[in-house]
Amino acid sequence: QYVFYTDRLTGMKNRTYFDSYLHSNGKKILDKGTALTTIDICNQMDINMEYGRDAGDQIIRFFADQLKNEFGKMDAILVYNGNAQFIVVVQKTDRKDMEYILEHFRLCIDKRELLKECRISYEIGLAETETCDVYSIRGLLSKAYVTQEKFFSE
Repeated sequence: QYVFYTDRLTGMKNRTYFDSYLHSNGKKILDKGTALTTIDICNQMDINMEYGRDAGDQIIRFFADQLKNEFGKMDAILVYNGNAQFIVVVQKTDRKDMEYILEHFRLCIDKRELLKECRISYEIGLAETETCDVYSIRGLLSKAYVTQEKFFSE
């Protein structure tokens, strides 16, 4: 099951795992304190074209490693959804904590040494049960995509 549900590039859960998770939990009412964030690398194709696919893979692994560092000690599900898209589901948290963690994540992306000459465009979306008044995982996923903000790392 580990091989089936794990992305080889990032070591994170993969799309197959997340689809199964959505199927199993799609109708469950979530507890207050559940948050979901989406992170999309918008210019991944451009990075691959300009710097090569290996460089693009390095950027994806870097994002994955930073997400593991930020969320690894929490009750979190970390997913690489393919196509330079990440999803993180966190239990027992609130918007303020998530915003703090995501701000730190952004700073790590900005201060990276890896491929410093490469400009990265990415979007982060955040939704959580309390302020969004959404209590399903699919609802949080939709809300997170709608609220995505664009960031640039030079």
